[in-house]
Amino acid sequence: MKQHFKTLLFLLPFFLSFVMPVSAFDGADAAGLIKNPIIETVLAAVILISIAAEIKTAGFSGGALAAAIAGCILIGANWYEEKSFFWEFILYFGGLVLIFLDIFLLMSGAGILCGLVLVLGGLFLTFGGDITALYILSFSILASAVVLYFILGHLEGSRLWKKLTLHTELRGSRGFVSSSGSLKGLVGKKGTAFSVLRPSGKVNVEGQMVDALSEGTFIPAGRAVMVVKAESGYVVVKEV
Repeated sequence: MKQHFKTLLFLLPFFLSFVMPVSAFDGADAAGLIKNPIIETVLAAVILISIAAEIKTAGFSGGALAAAIAGCILIGANWYEEKSFFWEFILYFGGLVLIFLDIFLLMSGAGILCGLVLVLGGLFLTFGGDITALYILSFSILASAVVLYFILGHLEGSRLWKKLTLHTELRGSRGFVSSSGSLKGLVGKKGTAFSVLRPSGKVNVEGQMVDALSEGTFIPAGRAVMVVKAESGYVVVKEV
């Protein structure tokens, strides 16, 4: 709960910076502003980034709320202009539900893929279901990919990123290990997945709880794992 609260505090200024100018218009002007292709592209990119954050952090990033809010803004603007039907709503939110069911319960990966298809289908219809909608989706996918590449490539080891994900600072006195020196001693040892690895999570190795990353596969909680590599602040594991 504390992690969700920190994430919401971080996102609040960005959300207010968008909502407050929009609220200054009447309904028609606000809907018209939201229907601008640039705004639609930005909101779609926010949705995709939020979903990716939820997948990477196994549902603990607060991205579900951001994706739901952005979806309500887009679909609500269509409904206000009477250019939308319930199919957009059903596809979009049905896809979100399927994604998060797979994250928390199914743990198959197939649910995430099907959910993404439904979400993209809902957005395609929301944007008009034509060639313009295809352009908007294409640019939003490209923009979200660039942002995610920047985040994963440059911010993953930063203090800010650790506060926004599951990589919280854990003290050795509480049974957690985070220093690279201690982690190297765990290479070759076996343990169990304390949380689901999607691919990041936590593992218990000989009574020590450490941040872990699987070799690109989903590993359910409770499965036996082996440490194959130690990096700065986390270990890489495989299922055994």
